Amino acid sequence: MAAACWRTPVEAVVAAAWQEALRQPRVGVDDNFFAAGGHSLLAARVTARLRAALGLQLPHTLLFENQTIAEIAAAIERMGDSLPAAEPPRRRPDGAGPPPLSFAQERVWFLEQLAAGSAYTVHVRIWLRGRLDPPALERALQRVVDRHESLRTSFPERGGAPVQQVHEPWAVALPVVDLTDLPGPDRDPAMRSLVDRAIRRPFDTAAIPLARWTLYRLAPDEHVLLHSEHHFVHDGWSFNLFLGELFEAYRAELAGTDAALPPLPVQFGDFAVWQRAWAAGPEAAAQLAWWRRTLAGIPAALELPTDRPRPAVQTYAGDAVRVRLPARLSDELRALARQESVTLFMTFVAALAALLGRWCRQDDVVLGSALANRRWPETERLIGMMLNTVALRVDLSGDPTARQLLGRVRETTLGACRHQDVPFERVVEEVRPERTLSRNPLFQVMCGFHDAPPADLDPPGLRVELEVALSNGSAKFDLSVTVIPRAEQGRRDAAEREITVICEYNRDLFDRATVERLVACYERVLAGLAAAPDRPVADIDLLDPDQRRAQAGEWNRTAVAWDGGGLLDEFAARVRETPAAVAVRCGDRRLTYAELAALAARAADRLRAAGLAPEARVGVCVERSPELVAALLGVMAAGAAYVPLDPGYPQERLEHMIADAGLGAVVTQRSLRDRLPVPDGVPVLDVAALAAEAGGPRDLPAAPALDRLAYVIYTSGSTGRPKGVAISRARSPRSRSTSRRWSCSCP
Repeated sequence: MAAACWRTPVEAVVAAAWQEALRQPRVGVDDNFFAAGGHSLLAARVTARLRAALGLQLPHTLLFENQTIAEIAAAIERMGDSLPAAEPPRRRPDGAGPPPLSFAQERVWFLEQLAAGSAYTVHVRIWLRGRLDPPALERALQRVVDRHESLRTSFPERGGAPVQQVHEPWAVALPVVDLTDLPGPDRDPAMRSLVDRAIRRPFDTAAIPLARWTLYRLAPDEHVLLHSEHHFVHDGWSFNLFLGELFEAYRAELAGTDAALPPLPVQFGDFAVWQRAWAAGPEAAAQLAWWRRTLAGIPAALELPTDRPRPAVQTYAGDAVRVRLPARLSDELRALARQESVTLFMTFVAALAALLGRWCRQDDVVLGSALANRRWPETERLIGMMLNTVALRVDLSGDPTARQLLGRVRETTLGACRHQDVPFERVVEEVRPERTLSRNPLFQVMCGFHDAPPADLDPPGLRVELEVALSNGSAKFDLSVTVIPRAEQGRRDAAEREITVICEYNRDLFDRATVERLVACYERVLAGLAAAPDRPVADIDLLDPDQRRAQAGEWNRTAVAWDGGGLLDEFAARVRETPAAVAVRCGDRRLTYAELAALAARAADRLRAAGLAPEARVGVCVERSPELVAALLGVMAAGAAYVPLDPGYPQERLEHMIADAGLGAVVTQRSLRDRLPVPDGVPVLDVAALAAEAGGPRDLPAAPALDRLAYVIYTSGSTGRPKGVAISRARSPRSRSTSRRWSCSCP
């Protein structure tokens, strides 16, 4: 549409920003931004352009709530004078001293103190097929490093806190690893082995460089560039910028000209200074108040059903499962998003929340997500860590349909976008969730969405392909689900309609098979949303026909002959039959049946000496170990009933269980004692002391009658407070078919 056809000056400004972002010379006043090829990052770019052009502090959600030129212009005119003036970042004065870290960098620094190593590094393999000039590529890398202070910055500590120290340009060296001497079939495996070793090498954040590159030559016309960065200098937006500038500089090196790169009005340190000043102002206070209201009363944690007990201190060992959704399903999800006026990202968030709500039996699910946090044109071309993490609280109560859930997620996401500038740590401090070293605060599952198209990757004589998100064997959260819609990225390969899903998981919590099943269930929930938007999401079948037949048939064939004995009888029989056989394995430790029986007998003696009445309840809070097995056996041998108190439970849940169970004694270990509010007068036994007591082989006391209480297990509490369920010895595991393999293993 010609400029003369715009009805108002604001429409003309909006149209110009659209045309630049979408690279479309003709746009209509009623064209839909997202239908015309827009996505979340382009929406942020258009909003930034409008802020600069109009001098107004426009909301982040402008293009999500108003998707045509006419609607956007009308919304801006309605808001009018109520919008504050824009105050973008400015150059800091010369000699101002080292700039502070951005809030995102500060959070990475804090977390890395807990997880030193490779958890906060990023690695990408860049395949270069065709005629490559390695010296020109090295010079191009030098140009990018010279241009961005962030790539020349280290983070030493001063006074116990990190600062940014900007260095003069350092000389980029691009090592070339020539694998062409190997036989053809061996080159790719050799390259992957070398890369796998390289991505596990940590960075020293107190020194430069915090980015490095290695070039692997597989053939004269085939190379792989390994790009590695620390998260201090990286986010998704930055990587796109890096690629675009690298290959623009490479083109210039080949041509012997200057690269066509616009000057940078500010550097990353200027942004960090501006961000600190903004965080002390009234807009930050208003956003913080919104977060305080929105996250009030959130659950202490998402109670994920892990394969192993949660360690007392969070670990970061990780792996990832990748799948590609079929093109047909991917298209159906895009159609559903358009039909419901939501983004594709919101659709995937809704499905993930629905799945986790059922998996954890919770109707209040909090997920994390990262937003670009680039509201000014001045920051659009800066390489650096600017993104901010937000919490998305999804309400699953009332048995919502897919359509209703999408509407809820839309409002939740837009609210988070409107208030995305407050640093995540400030939100955590304001909400004051229960803090523990065993898990992340506010949320334990992250949902990422990478829909930004890659930069123009067509250097002369080369075809460039990216192999992103290489696993470095770490996981920053319990689960991180990353969605990569290839068509939205402008991918030109045959599978461009397919959507890739990557699920990174903590290996100390989950088995790979569990995560593979979870990802398969995620795909079925997504298909269920698309197939029947008016069906309650709780009715979506998570099992395929083969799994349902197995669950209903084969898995339920559990009938066995029973000789009338209970678990203790079976264990005692095994002790008599094979006393020297290994009963418990835990790391390098082994306990035979005779040793385990002696340890359990000592526990039973101590409990009986405490004067416990028959069927008294004994809380057992012990990390997975041989002593845990002995404690459970000893409680039952003493005629009491055990109440398992998992050390991985939130503090509030442990306190409720102890108060509700009416415990007559507690068995625990010194490192966990302070977490247990044991009432006065209730004896506490230390399992370490039991293990240290001298004593030879012992038989367990006679087993109590089968109608006696064996243990009390508490429900998840998804529908209210956790409730204790009493299980008698007759209903506890006892079959000889199971006890023939009576053994226990720890990770």
